[in-house]
Amino acid sequence: MCIRDSYDSFMVHDNLIELNLSRMKISSHLLQKVVDNLTKGKAKLETLVLDYNMIDNEGIMALGIYLAMERAQKLNHFSISGNPIGDVGVQNLCKILQARTKGASLDNGIGLKYLGLSETKLSDSGIFALVNLFERAASSKTTNAQNSKAAVVENEEKLTLDLSKNLLTESGINVLAGFLSHDEIIASLNLSHNPSLDTKCFGLILNGLLSNYSVTTLIYEDNIIDRENLNHLNRFLSINYVITRISITIPHLMYSLLNSKTIPVLSLIHISEPTRLLSISYAVFCLKKKNPFFYF
Repeated sequence: MCIRDSYDSFMVHDNLIELNLSRMKISSHLLQKVVDNLTKGKAKLETLVLDYNMIDNEGIMALGIYLAMERAQKLNHFSISGNPIGDVGVQNLCKILQARTKGASLDNGIGLKYLGLSETKLSDSGIFALVNLFERAASSKTTNAQNSKAAVVENEEKLTLDLSKNLLTESGINVLAGFLSHDEIIASLNLSHNPSLDTKCFGLILNGLLSNYSVTTLIYEDNIIDRENLNHLNRFLSINYVITRISITIPHLMYSLLNSKTIPVLSLIHISEPTRLLSISYAVFCLKKKNPFFYF
């Protein structure tokens, strides 16, 4: 059966909770057929993965019809990585997510525990929209807690956010870092493979995380990091006891700059980069830092 024809008879079982249609050559037009079948059915999806298709902003608007439905409030894992939705698509997605947070099953402000936006042609304008969404969500969550005279839940499920392989620059990172410095929605952040990020950007992120108590994982592979960045990282790890994993890519000649006193456990993940034209070895480190015990 032709992929294009299969969506005419596409049916969703009423008990289905996970739908993965990655790499199925789905265009925005075909996605509309999928959405039509989702809206007609009774399935309450918890996971929707549409990675690496041909979905653009038009497809995001079609998805909005389903995401606005009451049965979509159970959705907590959403990924549209590898689709050219661009900043406009991300901006519209943020509007859709903002509208569905009130009835979402997760009380972390945006109703999701995973949001995949890798390789979506996202740039700074899209980051601004995301930060605005997070700011509004955090404000609304705090207000609701105060109105109900209930404390904000400290161990609620946080968000894993994948922004890798995009077009981010210093402006977007600066705004994101500012958000990280005072709000606690994100638990894991992936900023890998953003070629326009310079050495200053890594410093901005670390500064933003200094006063953050929710981010436990930072993935920053294949971005530019220099010696001063590693010195900054050593100082950061001696102060921040929340983050438990940092993945970075550095030349092998810079390994010695990592301070073993501030990195109790150091695990080597990758030590070569064969695609490089020059014979320079690179390594990706996973830095795991155990929390110390405090006695009062």
